[in-house]
Amino acid sequence: MTLKLLSFVLSIFALASLQAAVPVTVQPLEGEEYSSQLEGFDGKNALLDSKTVPLAELKSILFQKEPPKVESPLAVTLGESTLLAESLMFSENQFQIKPAAGGSADPLKAGTVQMILFQKSQLGQNVDLDADWNEIQSMDLPDDQLVILRDGKLSHYFGKILEITEKALRFEQDGEVLNVKRKHIFAVRFVPLPNEEVSRETEKNPPEVPLLGVLTDAAGSSLSVSALVLAEENAQITLTSGAKLTLPVSALTGLDLASGRAVSLASLKAESVTVTPFFGMENAPESLSKFIAPQLNRAFGGSKIQLGGKEYEAGLELCSRTQIVFRLPNAFQTFRATVGIDDSVRPGGSSEVTILADEKVLFKEVLTGKDAPKLLNLDLSGARRLTILVDFAEGGSLGDYVGFGGAVLEK
Repeated sequence: MTLKLLSFVLSIFALASLQAAVPVTVQPLEGEEYSSQLEGFDGKNALLDSKTVPLAELKSILFQKEPPKVESPLAVTLGESTLLAESLMFSENQFQIKPAAGGSADPLKAGTVQMILFQKSQLGQNVDLDADWNEIQSMDLPDDQLVILRDGKLSHYFGKILEITEKALRFEQDGEVLNVKRKHIFAVRFVPLPNEEVSRETEKNPPEVPLLGVLTDAAGSSLSVSALVLAEENAQITLTSGAKLTLPVSALTGLDLASGRAVSLASLKAESVTVTPFFGMENAPESLSKFIAPQLNRAFGGSKIQLGGKEYEAGLELCSRTQIVFRLPNAFQTFRATVGIDDSVRPGGSSEVTILADEKVLFKEVLTGKDAPKLLNLDLSGARRLTILVDFAEGGSLGDYVGFGGAVLEK
């Protein structure tokens, strides 16, 4: 056995020894919540009471012990995560961060932190200050940005953050180094570090980091997590940004398994919509066009989408002949929906439904009001566009309201 293989095997055994069952409350996407023991995660599944449950079926997992709330004005942005911190220091291009909820964080290199908000508690107290802060955040960054709060007003400066200590910040501007007391600092924003070797390739092919869910703790952190290993006292956490944390299990409040992992198809703006009436009128009246236009998060007539006796809050409904094209966001790999003729027109209705990922046909069937709704779970890996075509079948366009209930894109 080679040294590398031995090291890998030992790491697997070490990981297994860390894993522990933690009492949780499970909230599924469908059905009632229930108590269980969370043992860990395996790819796209959660291990609950030694049974694998697909993450796609779960809304969230709540940790049963409610920890006392921890107050902290210091918020650190790490990619898509916000970590509330007890303390933070920066020197020699490295961050040392102590999480407010307890535990520890591995040292972070410069470039991994996008922003530090030193006075988070000031937000929401003054409308003018909030507006100034929103405007500052919208600015492009030619250099690092230092934001100062004095007399209830914000001012900002561009330069380079050299060091952050417990009491002050060293800031270089136009060749002059200034020391600013931390009590005056509202926030700092860091310009992204250039990486000549990988930047162009990364822009073309951004790395896909799997998102397990959004983890919250007693301090109010919101952490986009790619890996979570539970032990009896501590949780080993890897963020999608690559940062690694250790937090007490007793400080964890919940894991949102739906947020960030899925996006409602109806929430996306269609790249194109082509509606052709049954009688083939080239210039259909505006009133008719509106009547047969795609319905988002509702059925034709304004009611909820109903398929097989079940109502859906989210989704879309199309009638023949409609072609709708969506440009797919990065990293979404699966299209899930329940498709069928809406209950309001059953047993009538008949349409041919075709779904394509780019030019590849993923689904093509004639659906009628006599058929049971079908559950779609289609692979979109590598596709840039999703096309849905609802076409005429027998009976022309009479009652052919095709509902896509719960239509979502998933990572």
